[in-house]
Amino acid sequence: MGNAFEDLVKSIQNRLHTLFLIKADRDPKRNGVTQSANIPWSWVAVNVAEVLSEYPTGLTETVLLSILEVMWKKAFIKRSKGFDKNFNTIQAVYDSNTDEKFILEVTVKSWTLLHGAKNYQITVIDETDTRELDIYMHPKFNPWITYRCANQTSFFSNRKIRMICPAKANAPITSKYNDEAFPRKYRVALIRPTHLLLLILDRHDQTFVRQEFPDKIRDLRPTQVCRLWLKIIHVETTVHTSTATVDPEQAPKAERTDLYLVDMSSDCVPVVLSLYDQQTELVSIFRRNDYIGLYHPVRQQSVADEVSFECSNETVLFLMPEKEAQEAGLAKVNLMSTFVESQPSLSDPKNDIMERDEEGFMDCSNYLSRIYIKDLTHCMLNVTLYGKVVGLANCNPFIKKNSNGTVQKMDRFALRLADSTGMMDVTLWEDAGRDSRKIKLGQYVLLDCLATSDKHAVGNRQVWYVNGSVVCGTRTFNISTLSCLLTSTSFRSIVPLWHAKETENDQFQVEGTIVGWELYLKSSEDQFVFCDEYTRESTKSIISKVDFMDYSLSARIITRAHGECLLPQPPNKENCDFCGCLVGHDVIDIFRPKPGKSDKYGRDWEGWIEWRLDDGTSQCKFYGGEETLLNITAHNFKTMTHRSQIQLLNSVIGVPILCSLSMKFVLLAGVISALSQVSAVTIVTPWAQSVWTAGGHGEITWNASATDATLKCDIYMLNGDFKNSNIVAQITDPATPVDCSAGKYDMYPLNDFASGQYWIRIGQASTGNWAYSSAFQFNGNGTSKPQSVVQPIATAAGNGTTVTVPTPVAATNGTNNAANKPVLTASGTTAKPSSIDANKSATSATPDSGASMVSINTAAVALGAIAAMAFAL
Repeated sequence: MGNAFEDLVKSIQNRLHTLFLIKADRDPKRNGVTQSANIPWSWVAVNVAEVLSEYPTGLTETVLLSILEVMWKKAFIKRSKGFDKNFNTIQAVYDSNTDEKFILEVTVKSWTLLHGAKNYQITVIDETDTRELDIYMHPKFNPWITYRCANQTSFFSNRKIRMICPAKANAPITSKYNDEAFPRKYRVALIRPTHLLLLILDRHDQTFVRQEFPDKIRDLRPTQVCRLWLKIIHVETTVHTSTATVDPEQAPKAERTDLYLVDMSSDCVPVVLSLYDQQTELVSIFRRNDYIGLYHPVRQQSVADEVSFECSNETVLFLMPEKEAQEAGLAKVNLMSTFVESQPSLSDPKNDIMERDEEGFMDCSNYLSRIYIKDLTHCMLNVTLYGKVVGLANCNPFIKKNSNGTVQKMDRFALRLADSTGMMDVTLWEDAGRDSRKIKLGQYVLLDCLATSDKHAVGNRQVWYVNGSVVCGTRTFNISTLSCLLTSTSFRSIVPLWHAKETENDQFQVEGTIVGWELYLKSSEDQFVFCDEYTRESTKSIISKVDFMDYSLSARIITRAHGECLLPQPPNKENCDFCGCLVGHDVIDIFRPKPGKSDKYGRDWEGWIEWRLDDGTSQCKFYGGEETLLNITAHNFKTMTHRSQIQLLNSVIGVPILCSLSMKFVLLAGVISALSQVSAVTIVTPWAQSVWTAGGHGEITWNASATDATLKCDIYMLNGDFKNSNIVAQITDPATPVDCSAGKYDMYPLNDFASGQYWIRIGQASTGNWAYSSAFQFNGNGTSKPQSVVQPIATAAGNGTTVTVPTPVAATNGTNNAANKPVLTASGTTAKPSSIDANKSATSATPDSGASMVSINTAAVALGAIAAMAFAL
């Protein structure tokens, strides 16, 4: 599914770019609209993967584009302003009748000391200037409200504020808003005091900053009131569970999010500002590379190489955007380029894809193109990589002894990722790596928000590493298991098996039919011992190579596995080496996967099932997906009798499937998406290699299951767009359909239809249960009128309704602009459309119109997507 995903992301990125350019042309006076057309590949890829995972049953490209358009509008404003446009108007506060909170950027208009109190009430407006908002200020802001700058101007006059605005404390009468004779408290919204408020600084506050925030981290004393000017180097997006307390009498703090900061010196130790509980809501306002003034924080106990603060009731936060700090001369000086030039041994032979900031980091979140492995270098942030997993390692915990004697353990999970430019090992830490435990070799993944380390000396070499963690915001998307790429006709890209074999395509989508199964046992060489052919009457003389008296079929192909990673667990082992955790009672039954060459555990009598897939151009074998194909859990399969197990395996033969396969050497891993309403009839001819010629014979042969052998079969000939096909002819008389048990039908002579691709469907029009042949070639001039082959039938597509075939498995309702298509009639003329006949034809072309006819074959493949392994094209 890798190629389908890459093509989709590229298409969406280009279309979004064009869409926002059009918006810019329509409104050239709006600032920033043109810049919004520059959409990073990483943002598109991550959000496409996220949306597709939420719509497993499929969606159209238009719907996907609409969703992403809205998401990018919010994301762009968030990136440029630091907050979401939907939460930045005072009017929203007036309109809300709930406890909803809003992110506001407002400007102070005036303030008044409350009578008989020690705090102020300020009046603010937003950029629309349509409503005022009154806010009771916490007493800790009093010194700043009355602060006079060096030029004797008021610091608070026209001061911008960003805040998490709580629900209003009153219920203003909006109709009286402009009636100044009416008491203000009844017409203007009032906000209670809140700590979730930041004072915004700009370039004109240079003197204020230098005067009020003179402290350096290295000079701090334990009892000193801290006044620090710091740069934000990272903002956590994840809220942690915390049990920290400042005072034993206080309740434990339930949630925590950290800001990582540095001061203006070149030798500053890491600084962490922890936000607890409600304070974590402020994270949405902070951005990396912005600057904060930290006034009167509380210092926490921390490790020797780190300084930690938290906000108290006296802490006041000031915020200055990066651009304003640079223009005011308050930003950190970029010493990185000078240092690298003076140290040739540290220079990188590769050109950096982006300019580095003052700390020497490359923030790749706004990089427009895709980042490949060859582009990686040291000190990169927000890196998004897409590639194939070619290696997975067991959990290898990192254990560190702290200076106080305590031991800190962190789980780390490694995988090796490959793309068209190279391979790279990625280390995922703690929770960020646990999702990788269900990834299989050969699958394609998208890793978001990775970071590369600084250079480290290893012998005579300088090396760096690629890491992912919750702190970085790392997320993993398994693209190979996104069933939406299969169920959405807009995103499908079907590849014939023979073409995939010739081109050595390592990721592709294919449609075909299950034509058999085989049982293999583990040994020094994979040993074939049993297959579906041994269970048929015609092959009773063939002796099986395995005795099921010693170990049953289910004992051979079903095993106990750890529920977290779905890997078989060796007996009497309490820990899962792959996940690095206790197995405990988290054990389930699974169908045994094919063991790898490096697997240490397993016995010779253990086996697995391999399925044979035929798409009409070639065959391959795959393994996995038994629970979906059989429509039964491994646990329930184990409880069945041997005979029932064999019958259930045989029932899958003839089932058409649509799947995605990703190949590594001779192994393929992917997703199977199966479709409901599958007929138990399997068409043998015509198939992809068949050629029919006008005037000749059209031989149709098929196999029917025992269930369908007692039914009658209607036969249709179709052509046109495979996604929206036309009914060319109803070959059999609807009044006297043929017996499904007949197995063959000769259409002679063939009418002189136009040359092109045609296909046959066989099934029951009354229930809409159809089987489809592959498309085959028909040679003709298209000049002859249709000739009589069957009795007179109703006109097809008289009302413009045609059959829609998402795959050659089942038909659904659809319409076609090419209405009134000619059909084959007894008189050899084109039948005139009529409303009654047209409705009848529409019914016959619609599988959902009749009663459901779900066999065991249908039920086996009627659900979502599963991981599968295939091999030996």
